[in-house]
Amino acid sequence: ADFQRKFGEFAAEIAKNEQGIGPLTKESADLTKVRSAQVKEYARLQTLPAGVDKDFETKAAPLREKVQVAKAGLPALEAPLVALRAELATALKPVEAKRGEAGQATQLVTATRRSLGAAEKAYAALVREVPERTKNLEEIARALAELQPQVEPLKAKVKAAEVQYLAMLPKK
Repeated sequence: ADFQRKFGEFAAEIAKNEQGIGPLTKESADLTKVRSAQVKEYARLQTLPAGVDKDFETKAAPLREKVQVAKAGLPALEAPLVALRAELATALKPVEAKRGEAGQATQLVTATRRSLGAAEKAYAALVREVPERTKNLEEIARALAELQPQVEPLKAKVKAAEVQYLAMLPKK
């Protein structure tokens, strides 16, 4: 009977302890569920980068091959480009020379235009002076016409004075 009583006490104590453990057991089970879900999610997320890398490699491989093919064909394209650039540089030399000549011609035209402008101004000034000079020439012609009749008698007078002077000189 003592054993039964002690067994009953233990059973009561176990029942009492189980009541206290019940909520903790439920909480532990809930935490275990959450933890297992987190572990599954973590494992899934761990596989994502590998999948992304694998997917990237799958998609990048054809592109890498195309890049390699393009790089292999690049020297074949660069050689004509270099030749074309050299040819262009050679072809541009006469063009540059003509540009220089055109620049010199432009400077010459500019200088000629300036000279033309100066000549036109001088011509305009001379044209303005023509009436005044014509008037002066007419005055000179009138004065000459007035003095012309006096010239012949004065020439005769000078000739006579010269003859008279030469007659006065001693003869050798």
